[in-house]
Amino acid sequence: MFLFGLLAAILGNCAIGTGQTLQKYALNHLASLTYLPRRRPNPASGIVPHAPAIPIATRLRNRTWLTGLLMTYLGEACGNWIALSFVSAAVVTPLGIVAVIVNAVLANRYLDEQVGRRQRRGYALVALGVLVVLIAAPKQAAGAEYTGTTSGEVLRECCGTRSFFMGLGILISAAGAVMTVLLNAARAGHSGFMRKSRAIGGKNADLYLHVAVCSLLGGITITCGKILSVLARLQATQRSLSIPAAEVVATTVSKNATATISASDTTIPAHVASNASAVFPLFCILVLLVCSIIATEYFRQQAYARYPVSRFQPLMYAGVNGCAVLSNVILFHELPTTSAFLRFFVLFGCGMTIISMGLKIAQKNDGPGAFNNVSSVPVKTARRA
Repeated sequence: MFLFGLLAAILGNCAIGTGQTLQKYALNHLASLTYLPRRRPNPASGIVPHAPAIPIATRLRNRTWLTGLLMTYLGEACGNWIALSFVSAAVVTPLGIVAVIVNAVLANRYLDEQVGRRQRRGYALVALGVLVVLIAAPKQAAGAEYTGTTSGEVLRECCGTRSFFMGLGILISAAGAVMTVLLNAARAGHSGFMRKSRAIGGKNADLYLHVAVCSLLGGITITCGKILSVLARLQATQRSLSIPAAEVVATTVSKNATATISASDTTIPAHVASNASAVFPLFCILVLLVCSIIATEYFRQQAYARYPVSRFQPLMYAGVNGCAVLSNVILFHELPTTSAFLRFFVLFGCGMTIISMGLKIAQKNDGPGAFNNVSSVPVKTARRA
């Protein structure tokens, strides 16, 4: 099961990397046809602070952008979410390096985003850090630690703890705070907080804020996706081991129709009551999942329009790794013993340190043209219809 989950995550991330490159390619083409004022890029960073806004309707009419979007979410659903039902999120999320490498190769070939020797060394360090994180990650199958036989029992085991609600609340609050800052800055130009953040983070403060919000939302998405994937796997296992549901319903109705009216006969079966109690929590998880996906896509599309994909994607990958792995290990208590917990954090810290070093090296430009962005595409003039 571990190898199956590993293979699903690798194939899914190949599709994700290809889809993201297709989206960036389409955005470059659409931006070259825009009528909005354009600002010249900063040669030192290759970033346009306010790239031309491309309406969502224009994107939806572009087949290349739609294909890239569908490939991205097919890779998430058929790759990463399936993998989450078999292995820990601490194994699945580090494999996002596959999408980063695919992005780098395709962006270098088709988007004219030059990936030099320095960037390749950085990606090699990132891959080494991922290997360390994989060694530290829990290897048991996702959901194997739960003993419940119904959806309600499994939900109470994995989501009924105080630490789960506190951790998820912190994730949602942090994501909401960063989203508020970015949305207010977009409406009001440059707010006081944004000026302070630029004083601290330098010229890349906007980039780091987009990475932060996508990473926090990614942690929420992976947490909800893991819960749903474990429940789906539980339901599939129950169907394969139990008698058909129609026979169960027919037997229950027949017994209730012929039984005498007594307390013992009118009691709702335990498994039915347990599954019924899981309906509202499942609805909340689905709503949270949909909202996090929509918000992630909104800010990710903003980032694709403003920054080179070979620069934004590695940073987002590292951020999602940190949020998803830590949140899942802590929220779902995947490491039951203190010694295993300490061992994981030591190795995880070493792995993330190596990843950070690799990203720092990869972010350094070999030259002024090392990173091209959407504004580097020649603008095609056209008359309004």
